[in-house]
Amino acid sequence: MDRDETAHEALMDDLALRLGFDRLRFRLRNALRAGDRTASGQRLEASGGLAACLEALEPRWKELLDGVEHFNLRSRKERQGVGIGCTWYGVGNTALSHPSTIRLGLTRAGRLILYSGAVNIGEGSNTILVQIAADALSVAVERFDLVTGDTDRTAPCATIRISAIFWSRSRSARCRRQRSSGRSRAAPGVPRRFARRG
Repeated sequence: MDRDETAHEALMDDLALRLGFDRLRFRLRNALRAGDRTASGQRLEASGGLAACLEALEPRWKELLDGVEHFNLRSRKERQGVGIGCTWYGVGNTALSHPSTIRLGLTRAGRLILYSGAVNIGEGSNTILVQIAADALSVAVERFDLVTGDTDRTAPCATIRISAIFWSRSRSARCRRQRSSGRSRAAPGVPRRFARRG
């Protein structure tokens, strides 16, 4: 995503220049706020804080621009510049569906298997998904085996923010588990609703 955002910010600078806007003011004018709709149609109930951040930065931004201008007028060998970049990214399910399914299985030996189509791309999902499941079930992480990114054994996963979504869903599952006294006799502490596999 870094390369995409670098190109995006360069285009924002070009647009600001062509329209005669200060680069920060152009971003401020286009910042999403509470009540706005995203490009995918999602209506934002709360602001992401970008506009407030840019407004707080503006006095320092002007100081830096002035300082760079004075430096460049005096220097013949060196040049300075000031850049700005900002982005907004919706985490979790937005207006567009991000279907992701995680399944738990139970082997005859009593080991839990977590099946996830998510592939760890650096956010640590391989570790945190098991930790979230263990916390939701109140069992040790050592009882889990993880199957991930195996298209024959896992359901499709269309989001890279699986950790945030799974954590949110697991809170609901934990609340339901705490209200229920049902337990699996084959593996104490594991709800009966989990499929038996292996």
